[in-house]
Amino acid sequence: MGTVPVVLQLIESGVLTLNDPISQFLAGWSDRRVTIRHLLTHTSGITGYIPRRDKLSAQELHDALLTLHVGPTFDKQMVYADTNFIFLGWIVEAITGLPIQKAIEQRVLTPLGMGHSTFQPTDPLTCVPTELSSTRGLIRGVVHDPKANVLKSRCGSAGLFATRSDLVTFVQHMMSRDNRPISTDFKQALLKDQTPNQSAFRSFGWALVPVQFPTPHYAIWHSGFTGTFIVIDPQNQQAWSFYRTEFTQRPRIPLS
Repeated sequence: MGTVPVVLQLIESGVLTLNDPISQFLAGWSDRRVTIRHLLTHTSGITGYIPRRDKLSAQELHDALLTLHVGPTFDKQMVYADTNFIFLGWIVEAITGLPIQKAIEQRVLTPLGMGHSTFQPTDPLTCVPTELSSTRGLIRGVVHDPKANVLKSRCGSAGLFATRSDLVTFVQHMMSRDNRPISTDFKQALLKDQTPNQSAFRSFGWALVPVQFPTPHYAIWHSGFTGTFIVIDPQNQQAWSFYRTEFTQRPRIPLS
């Protein structure tokens, strides 16, 4: 909902291309094979283990992530990894000068009028609890994802809280013929397999799901770690948002 539209906006403006090597933007990353397309479609093959990952500072985690390597699935298989979208967030920051979460606010949430969506809820009691952690206690109103919790505003993979009404606003724009939050051309491109071998049922960020009625076509969907997910079927002008709620006013849910 956030990182993908911002990246596609930058591509449309001409300051970024799908085939740009990410080493062009990320100092410290040396493998020139990995491109923007690989990150968007989770075909980068980036893998590796970071000791004490959740105990590192933001700078230490940043530096450690850049030491990961490309494994055997590169360019061949879709393997979901939040590292891909963390890197995309840093690339957006390198181009715009804004942390990815601030760029999402300026380029997606505000233009669409999603006034109840935020990365920093001011009142945790308006948010649904997501985890009772042995180390962090009750996680409510802050992102549950460990890396996102460390990286804060520089994380493009998790941390957005939204209301049901804002989710409706978002999917309505995604099914419309206007150019928000992305162009109509990119809205059509989202409905196609964008992986390098075009056989992994993955588009730019979103997963593809086959729909048979009234004619065979694709819808897009994505899930969040806490049990949320969205399905958007532009051809049938239908969408579903599944979210967590409790009996509070305007519950905000975390979306990965």
